[in-house]
Amino acid sequence: MVRLFINVGQKDGFYKASFLQFILDASELNKDVLGRIDLKEMNSYIEIDKKSARQMIQALDGKKVKGRQIRINPADEKPAWGKREEAGAERTSRSNRRW
Repeated sequence: MVRLFINVGQKDGFYKASFLQFILDASELNKDVLGRIDLKEMNSYIEIDKKSARQMIQALDGKKVKGRQIRINPADEKPAWGKREEAGAERTSRSNRRW
């Protein structure tokens, strides 16, 4: 099992049953591949069989639900916009700044 992060939650009008139905319908997967679902206010976490994770991500990532674009990725992976080092950004210490 792997854990996926999805930026959809209770604020989007979902309850556990409606969220489950939504992700299963969108991904065309069977509920047997799912484990625990943690539905939070602004986002959720889904445990899913490792073999089915890619299908879930491809089915949902970038789609819209109630006007909001869905972002889904492995929970231990940082989104691309959060990776400063890879973007070439360097931190400067305040002591090195010239005013």
